[in-house]
Parts: sequence; C-alpha cells; structure tokens
Amino acid sequence: MFEAINRGEVTRQYWGMENVSDWKPGSPWKHLDGANGTLRLIGEVVESAPPRRLVITWAFPADAGNRKKHTRVAFDINQVGDIVRLTVTHDELSSLKSFLETGKALNTWAGKK
Repeated sequence: MFEAINRGEVTRQYWGMENVSDWKPGSPWKHLDGANGTLRLIGEVVESAPPRRLVITWAFPADAGNRKKHTRVAFDINQVGDIVRLTVTHDELSSLKSFLETGKALNTWAGKK
C-alpha cells in the first residue's frame, strides 16, 4: 500500500501524476504530470515510516518560498483484518483557516493554471 503513494509508476495510474522523491525526512518531493512531466506541486517529506506512515508538505511551485501557502498531508496505513485502512489527514489549510477566522477565504487558485 505504501508504494501506491510513493512510486511514480503507480501514482500515474490513478492520479495521472508521478510522485518523485527519495522519501527521506527533510527531502523535497515533486508531483509531476505523468503525460508531459510538468511540475504541478512541490513539497518536503516531513515523516516517512514505511509501510505505515508518510507525512508531506505541499504547495504550488509558484508558492515554494511562501511557507504560509504550504499545507500538510499525512497518509496513515493500517491493516485491519483482511483489509487495509488508509487515513488521509490534510491540515494547515491556509484558506480554510482564513475563512474560519475572518469569514473570507483566500483565493488560492488566483493566477494558477
């Protein structure tokens, strides 16, 4: 199951994108368009504990230098009997935080293609 998150040849099959990294904490990772190699997302590996947990940050490439626009995603993988439970927790969402605090969401898609 862990390989379904971190192996580009697998992620390309369901996302159409490839996740590329050495998957060591502190290392960068990239989310590349599987058809043409266009860089779609960038981030950093926060925690990597195969086969049970992967935590990454991500942002649009234009926001690489603005940590306020980075979010964090944790993938927790647990065997439950004959099945595998995948829990995805996406936090540090700037727009949601802004909306809850001010009543106005950030336009995180402005200028994005």
